Amino acid sequence: DAAVTYSLLTVGDGLVAQIPALLVAVAAGTMVTRVGSSDGTSDLGKQITSQLLRDSRALALAAVIMVGLAVVPGFPSLVFLILGACFGA
Repeated sequence: DAAVTYSLLTVGDGLVAQIPALLVAVAAGTMVTRVGSSDGTSDLGKQITSQLLRDSRALALAAVIMVGLAVVPGFPSLVFLILGACFGA
């Protein structure tokens, strides 16, 4: 029983430590690679939106992942199903 509790706490601690580092790395990568676009827009939001909507595979993959997360026990199923439906529409 103690080993199960220890392993759960260890994995949880590892995730808590790594997820913020991943977010910081993605944000830093976005800032470093930000250059002017060829169409003259410098708005980062418009650039990201146009890149996501240009190819529907990215949104389809996000929809599949959201629906997959909806079946994980303990996760809020309704929220992930709604997000999956929004990404898939």
